[in-house]
Amino acid sequence: MKSSKKRQSNFELMRITSMIMIIIWHIIIHSGIREGTSGTINLLIQFIYIFISVHVNSFVLVSGYFGYDKNISFKKVLSLFNQTWFYKAVFVIIFVVLGISKVSSVQFVRELLPLNTEDYWFINCYLVLCIIAPYINIIVKNLNQREHRHLIIIMIFLFSLIPVISSNRTISNHGSTIQNFILLYLIGAYLGKYPIRSNIHFKNYSHNKRQCIFLFGFIIFGVLNFLFSQCSQSFMKYSNTFIQELGKIYHIFETSFSNPLIILQSICYFLYFSTLKIESSVINKISSLCFGVYLIHENHHFYNYFYHLIRFDTLENYNDIFLIFKIVLLAFLIFQVCIIIEFLRSIVFKFFSNRKIIKRANNIIFNYLKSF
Repeated sequence: MKSSKKRQSNFELMRITSMIMIIIWHIIIHSGIREGTSGTINLLIQFIYIFISVHVNSFVLVSGYFGYDKNISFKKVLSLFNQTWFYKAVFVIIFVVLGISKVSSVQFVRELLPLNTEDYWFINCYLVLCIIAPYINIIVKNLNQREHRHLIIIMIFLFSLIPVISSNRTISNHGSTIQNFILLYLIGAYLGKYPIRSNIHFKNYSHNKRQCIFLFGFIIFGVLNFLFSQCSQSFMKYSNTFIQELGKIYHIFETSFSNPLIILQSICYFLYFSTLKIESSVINKISSLCFGVYLIHENHHFYNYFYHLIRFDTLENYNDIFLIFKIVLLAFLIFQVCIIIEFLRSIVFKFFSNRKIIKRANNIIFNYLKSF
């Protein structure tokens, strides 16, 4: 059982890396670059878009890795909820008051409601996962290693392989579902409960060799997914209806977080960072602000205005190879600005949370929740 509450900088670095990947992913989505480019530059953008699809899965894996032997933290759930509502309320008020966003009075009130988190699908799934995690942990605690492994295999078959093969939308929504989060949580819990260095297939390998294996796996699964994606696009051009359908099915799920190749790539990505030995208070602090980065840059008022403002989708040198560097540079700029904003918000929240009346109210809420 993990008793240390100290943040491990290797995983905090992974969180930072994943958040930058998420920003790049969203730039590609919201700017229309994939549709507006062609030739080599389009191929590079497609490759980057597919290759970095591990970002969301990595956050859930690390939650299972550290959370499988812990009880629910009501403070954490309430903190995430308050943080999400704060940014939603602030953005809608600012953008409506300044006349940047046009919304009806009904929509304005709806967006101010604390329970309305429809803009952030990840938050919805993650909060549900946090709430049911203690019950998942009971299952994990009572399963032996063989049973735990079999449960993961069954869930991968049901919620990863079948949807990709059959295009079954009933049990999959591109991996943006609670069942995929539960699967990833169970995988993370397995890796935490049964360390890979003790695995029969890896325990005789040196630390450096394991590190190389995980890095190679991360690269190879990403490349395979990209190649399958290219094949699926070729299949869609065939005259044969069956081959066309195969191409369409994989094309739909090529960047799905429940895609089996992306799950395997995510595991290798996670395990690679688990082999790093880093201790940095700076990395830990920046990582603690990453959740706010997501809430800021993915707010629909912000990104609708931002991408229209910079006119990223109407650049004259749209097919210029330097477009890749512009995307990465913009991602780092967004990350840095959002980190500063979130840092300032955390200071303000900390100031008010230390007031006696706030502490008293929080204690009443926490005691009430614990009574259940």
